[in-house]
Amino acid sequence: MKANFYLKLTCILCCLLLADLDLSAQNIFPDSGNAGIGTVTPTFPLHIRTSAVRGLQIDGTDPNWAGMYANALSATGKPYYAYYNAAGRFAWHYMKPTGEWALHLNGTDRLTVNSNGLGVGTTNPGYRLHVASGSTKVFQIDASRAGLTGMVINATNAVGIPSYGYATNGKEARTFLTPEGNWNVYNGGAERLTVSGIGNVGIGTTTPLYPLHINAGYRAVQVDGNDPNWTGMYINNTTATGQPFYGYQNGNGNWVWHYIKTNGDWALSVGGDRLVVTNAQGNVLINKSTQTNTIYKLDVNGSVRANELVVNTSGADFVFEDKYKLRSLDEVESFIKANKHLPEVPSAKVMSEEGMKVAELNTTLLQKVEELTLYLIEMKKENESLKERLNAVETELKK
Repeated sequence: MKANFYLKLTCILCCLLLADLDLSAQNIFPDSGNAGIGTVTPTFPLHIRTSAVRGLQIDGTDPNWAGMYANALSATGKPYYAYYNAAGRFAWHYMKPTGEWALHLNGTDRLTVNSNGLGVGTTNPGYRLHVASGSTKVFQIDASRAGLTGMVINATNAVGIPSYGYATNGKEARTFLTPEGNWNVYNGGAERLTVSGIGNVGIGTTTPLYPLHINAGYRAVQVDGNDPNWTGMYINNTTATGQPFYGYQNGNGNWVWHYIKTNGDWALSVGGDRLVVTNAQGNVLINKSTQTNTIYKLDVNGSVRANELVVNTSGADFVFEDKYKLRSLDEVESFIKANKHLPEVPSAKVMSEEGMKVAELNTTLLQKVEELTLYLIEMKKENESLKERLNAVETELKK
């Protein structure tokens, strides 16, 4: 009994010295029962009450460890350390009989550490950090620094692949960083999205060659818009000499693209500009990229073939009006001798240099056909008059 007393007294004195407690305080060290430091009514085997910030301090000289040790002698015992405040709130951390360490708070084990790792919200963690929660927000980082804030996963192995994983309903996806420095999104058994170390983004390819590189099947991109007027894609070249374009390439390496020139003209290039719509007039140029005379809405460099061509024209019915002055054939003959072409018809030189308006040419040709018709009618009348006169002469001669 005395040995136990002296052992207990020695421990208490050490605690007093190390904790810098006032020995003049009310203490009680009975031969048996509870011992009190700072209280004469201890309710525990060792009961310390103090107003100091530090109620107990242990200084150890062991080069490795110094601390306190709670040993549960029962096989089902749970050694613990507890915290309790005046508001009646308490928490404790303890060791389970199976060897896991747990932090118990508000009636539930909030943290658990086992051989796999740390569990938050789960008592059976399966990973180094295993978080289970029914909340929308499971994890939050608040930082006051002005720069970046977040988490870093560092693979210290040269071929290690640090990753974040997502799993639900038996399905799994993850993001990871390859040893080459590419960031990937893995889902559905394949790498779906890649951002290379130089910033190229690949969809359906892990080796993007361009800022946005898509490898897909029949429909690669679809844009759905709810604007009542316009929906589409927009390419903006911010340099004054830039020419934004859309390009097409087949498996044989053939290229086609349409683009906006620096002057605002739109062009379709197939081995050169084949179709151009001018920005200023809206004229359409085929097989040429510039236009000398901008009065033509359609300007073609080459031949045109069509099954049918409809041209609006006014016709030449004015030839049959009574007030129309029909030249005499003598006048026509004189004009032809002097000008080497019909009246109202441009010369061959003018046609070659300036071209002809189809509607005007058709009207002029129809005018000449109708004039020929009038000449034929007049000649028929003259022939009939001559025939009558000839018949009269023949009748006289027979008498």
